[in-house]
Amino acid sequence: MATCNVTGGTRRDLTKYRITFALSLAVLIGTGGMFWHAYRTHAGWLNSGDVAVRDAIMDGTIQPPADGKEGAR
Repeated sequence: MATCNVTGGTRRDLTKYRITFALSLAVLIGTGGMFWHAYRTHAGWLNSGDVAVRDAIMDGTIQPPADGKEGAR
């Protein structure tokens, strides 16, 4: 492994860069995990809403749309 960088830095300087890079990579991975969890949670809520509406239509609690289409237009 290198012992100096192009600017003539020492091993101690390189260690600081490595630590900073490792921390930034960990934060990036953590952020990606949070976005993935938020996406999956949102998709689950949408699915639960679809099931609830379908069940309400089957029970006769609400009427289906007149044109037979569901969702946003």
